Amino acid sequence: MCYHPADVTHGLGGDWWDAMPLPKNRTYLAVGDVVGHGLAAVEDMVQLRAAGRALAVQGLPPSQLLAELNTFTGHASHGKFATLTVAIFDPGSGVLHYGSAGHPPSLLRRCGSGKVVRLGGGRGPVLGPRRHAAYDQDQVLIEAGDILVMYTDGLIDRRGHDIEKALAQTEQLIIGWQAHTSLREACQRLTTTLAPPPRDDDVCVLAVTFR
Repeated sequence: MCYHPADVTHGLGGDWWDAMPLPKNRTYLAVGDVVGHGLAAVEDMVQLRAAGRALAVQGLPPSQLLAELNTFTGHASHGKFATLTVAIFDPGSGVLHYGSAGHPPSLLRRCGSGKVVRLGGGRGPVLGPRRHAAYDQDQVLIEAGDILVMYTDGLIDRRGHDIEKALAQTEQLIIGWQAHTSLREACQRLTTTLAPPPRDDDVCVLAVTFR
């Protein structure tokens, strides 16, 4: 995991990540981005992160969790919007359930083939603007050694650059990750290559290897 706020002076930003164990040996993963900068964005980020944790512990699936967070955002935010991707992994079934609220697609690096798959299902609108929004979810079967990469748009959305090309470059860089390199170092290199400083936006990358 690595996180680089655009505001390097204060070290604060509206991006966040989460990785939390759940009952029944499951795991909750999330990466989000509150639109905007400054203290108001940080306050919204803290509230959304805490609310997401509370809902995940209750056992809500991604689609329902996102719907509840959308309602929460409409009531509790400073008028700001947020994008978010969440995933819940069940090692018993080997299934990863995931959903997205206006967030860039997570990437799954397959251990067997080394290929990277875009998790483009389970889409829904950004959190906040629509009071009663509906969200989908999707699922994918995970194999031991697979790596999930979740990130915010600051990694691929830079002024004057094509997002699709940046996403394709991201996939190629992840394909080239070596087994002897730690995920923290790999995430750092990914960020430095795709979003070098000075940055106009926060950048957050979370990578997880499934065992």
